[in-house]
Amino acid sequence: MKTISVVIIDDEPGSVITLLELLKQYCPQVVIKGTAADPLRGYDLIKLSEPDLVFLDIEMPYGNSFDLLDKLLPVSFEVVFITAFNEYAIRAIKYAALDYLLKPVNVDELVEAVRKAGKRLEEKNRLDKEREQVKSSLVAEISALEQQIAVLQERLAVKKTEQDTINDKYDPKISEIDKKINTGKQSVSSVLTEMQ
Repeated sequence: MKTISVVIIDDEPGSVITLLELLKQYCPQVVIKGTAADPLRGYDLIKLSEPDLVFLDIEMPYGNSFDLLDKLLPVSFEVVFITAFNEYAIRAIKYAALDYLLKPVNVDELVEAVRKAGKRLEEKNRLDKEREQVKSSLVAEISALEQQIAVLQERLAVKKTEQDTINDKYDPKISEIDKKINTGKQSVSSVLTEMQ
């Protein structure tokens, strides 16, 4: 089972302790990276620990969780809102929240939210690996094409040198033949003119 790193941001110490206990007891795949009591400390904690999942209370001193998320855009972690207020649910959806849990937290809902986070993280990791494989493949193909272009440029340079050599060799002869042809044309023209 892959671990899920978690940060909790909530200004109510009792809620934080309860959530920590529930996670410890029912979600063994969770590794707590830290807790913060307000968005200011939460911002620093998220930047420092780069969690997979953040549990966020909404109303806190010094701002709310939406202000915090706005400062962190684009968000690279999953978000589960945990609040006593259900009127923020629509706004939470707009922030692509993984889940929205009401206090007191229901254990089954918490376990399901952590499970969903694990699934999303697995999918994200799979997509990241695929993206990296495609990138590596493209880099290899570009490198091969660059080598082919270099070989073609060398061949072109050799052909140009050969052509220049041929031109240098035959241009004087061609010029001489052109002069003779022109002289011959003039002579024929003169003869024709005299014949008329």
